Amino acid sequence: MTESQRTSVAGELDLDEKDILARRGYYDEMTHTFEELHGKRDVIHKHVVKMLEEKSEIVEKLADLNTELDEALVRDSNALRQKRKVDRILRKLEAGGSIARAMLRKLQLSKIRIEDRVATMREEYRSRALRDEGEVPSHVPNQDIEVTHHIMPGPGGKVPLRSYSPPAVAMCDRSPVIVFFHGEGYVTGDFETHDWLCRALASLAGVTVVATDYRRPPEVRFPGAFEDAYAAVCWVADGGLGSKPTAVAVAGDAAGGGLAAACCLRARADEKGPKITVQVLFYPWLDLRPVSQSMQSCNQDVEAHMLQQEELDFFSECYAPPREVHEPTEEEAEDNEEGIEVREWLQDERASPLLASSLKDLPQVFIAYAHDDLLATDSTLFADRLRQECGPDSVHMLELQGAGHGFAKHSHRAEAYAAVAAAGAFASAALRHKA
Repeated sequence: MTESQRTSVAGELDLDEKDILARRGYYDEMTHTFEELHGKRDVIHKHVVKMLEEKSEIVEKLADLNTELDEALVRDSNALRQKRKVDRILRKLEAGGSIARAMLRKLQLSKIRIEDRVATMREEYRSRALRDEGEVPSHVPNQDIEVTHHIMPGPGGKVPLRSYSPPAVAMCDRSPVIVFFHGEGYVTGDFETHDWLCRALASLAGVTVVATDYRRPPEVRFPGAFEDAYAAVCWVADGGLGSKPTAVAVAGDAAGGGLAAACCLRARADEKGPKITVQVLFYPWLDLRPVSQSMQSCNQDVEAHMLQQEELDFFSECYAPPREVHEPTEEEAEDNEEGIEVREWLQDERASPLLASSLKDLPQVFIAYAHDDLLATDSTLFADRLRQECGPDSVHMLELQGAGHGFAKHSHRAEAYAAVAAAGAFASAALRHKA
């Protein structure tokens, strides 16, 4: 290699070395910059973490404050409810007479658990009903009735049924059927307490009567009784007894009458539902609201009215469903001037068929009631609406003077025979006409 070549190579090496040193300085500067960025990132990260922790603490404190606010609102609501309740009690106690006596009874009974009170009421009512039927002869002779027990699948499990058939009907392949629902506020009635009424109706109408042992409150609340009642009508109409009946009717007394009417409303709306031909209602309870016209018509000078009003209030309390979270509070619910709450379920036509927006196209109805019954207004209002919406021939009324509430169950009473005989004749004619 010549001298000039060596000089040239040396020059190039010198340039490469300078370039490398320059690059190293650049990289050193970049490294320093990255280190600064990492340092700043760490600082920012610490600030973000701290801010998130503070935010979390704020959210927790806010949640605690909201909880405290909700609890305070509940306390205030409960206090207001309690104040209104106390005010009502004081007003009734200050009124004196039968009103004060009724309130004192209610206060005494309120100390007893609902379940315990119901158990006592059921035992006492059943005992009294069976004793009365055993000691006094029936006004309906020759009740040669074939009784059969059945079980049907219901919305909440098995539902017991009991059919009553006159001998001639029992031998027929197909015949009309009346599906019956017992009353006593949904709570205390059963097969045995209404056995005579079902036997008499089957005998005098000449058709099979099927009694339904629906689920009772307070063990099963609204709408349990209605669901079982409607399921029973569907089961019978679909041939659950062995063959499809030629026609179907519904019947019931008091709360059972309300169930019968509610079943008609549901069947009307159900395209695949049973075709109900006639309703047979004995002093039906058709509006469960504590501010219904029947309840407002209570004569405070009549002890029987006061006792009946107190009993109906208790039955409604037993049937009431648990309060839902979304349900309006007492202050938001519909009140009357006395501050009595009317919960939404009480205005449901399954509970209060009298409040249905329309009664058009409902079946013909026979209604037997007593003029002095607290629930008489339910009967007359229902009849008036049916005449207006379904025509003058849609209702047949039997008003009895001085019979009081619940007369149709008592075999020894002439009023019971009169009512059941008239109901039987009406149902028989209507069912056979449609068959």
